[in-house]
Amino acid sequence: MEEPIRIASGSNELFGMLHTPDTAPARATILVVNSRVEYRVGPHRFYVHAARRWTDQGFCVLRLDHPGNGDSPGDEDYSHIDSFPVEPVVDAVDFLRAKTGDLDVVLAGLCMGARNALYAAARSRHVSHLLAFGMPFSDATPDIGVGAQAESKTVGTVVARNAMSGYFKRMTNPGAWRRFLTGKSDYGVIKRVLPAALGIGRNQIFNEPVFRSLEDLLSRQGRILFLFGSNDVFLPDFQDQYALVKRRLPGGAVGCTVEFIPRANHTFSRVEWQESAIASSVAWLEEQFPLSGAVS
Repeated sequence: MEEPIRIASGSNELFGMLHTPDTAPARATILVVNSRVEYRVGPHRFYVHAARRWTDQGFCVLRLDHPGNGDSPGDEDYSHIDSFPVEPVVDAVDFLRAKTGDLDVVLAGLCMGARNALYAAARSRHVSHLLAFGMPFSDATPDIGVGAQAESKTVGTVVARNAMSGYFKRMTNPGAWRRFLTGKSDYGVIKRVLPAALGIGRNQIFNEPVFRSLEDLLSRQGRILFLFGSNDVFLPDFQDQYALVKRRLPGGAVGCTVEFIPRANHTFSRVEWQESAIASSVAWLEEQFPLSGAVS
């Protein structure tokens, strides 16, 4: 069953679609967290298709519109990629637990939705699992730009090289040189981009808030599935950073699973890629939450 719901969150009222399985009780609850630019359906209706598949497998799923997003009112500041407020997600977690009898909560998201879910998981002790589809580790994305920064001092190698390519294209533009020579260029961005584009700094954590949130969730015996398309633009940065995270975490990233969808891009835009990603998530969820009486 699918039904629209509204959840009180501070001075806002959040809108969402709640998917309830026919079987009772549900195995666990899954809360889908968005990026700052997507609403509850997700890219290519990914969240809709995933939610229906998860519900068929016995999970209760909530697809949520965050304040100022989709059908939820609000005037939130989304001026940079890590300005996402986690409080509404925590409120939705509490709502789900009250409605479903304190079942385990899984947060799920794609791209920055996955990273927002990670930040919220670190804030809510009720979250035990994270489904992270194509989660960026670096603090800037090709479409938003390297000026949108978090607490870190570097950007990912792939993002930096994309930015440098743009700079090279503007080298024949007199106006670009005029801005550079008159102090109107953003020298801070250039300072961050150039070392990363040259591969300098690959042996440091790109984004400390991401690392600290991972550390927090895993320290509580949390479980994470990182799932990427093999052609995801963020995959090279993830592989570099994940190796560093494993060395830096006391448990060596125990509790994390990493899987890849062959030939898929960042948003799993083709039907077959989307179906494969969702199938992988279902297999992981069934392993984490086996049916009562199932033999492992």
